[in-house]
Amino acid sequence: MYLLKGRRTWIAWCRDKASNWKTELAEGTAPTPLRDLSLDLNLNPHSAERSDWRCRVYDPWTNHWSSAELKDGRVVLPEFARSIVVKMER
Repeated sequence: MYLLKGRRTWIAWCRDKASNWKTELAEGTAPTPLRDLSLDLNLNPHSAERSDWRCRVYDPWTNHWSSAELKDGRVVLPEFARSIVVKMER
């Protein structure tokens, strides 16, 4: 995961390290969908400030944006393959 943290916006790029050009192109292995993952961004789950965050995820492989749930200080990620981008704004 690579994370850029600003005052009002955080952007994280999360990638599957098991999927790369060699596994997909040279070896012919299709990426495995990743499920039931969450991202801990060190948000205090009991803080009133946490409710100010708006969280969305972008799948660059399908060109699709969707909302994401914040649960117990973690971002619950939808199923994805290869990589996903998480954008949090307050």
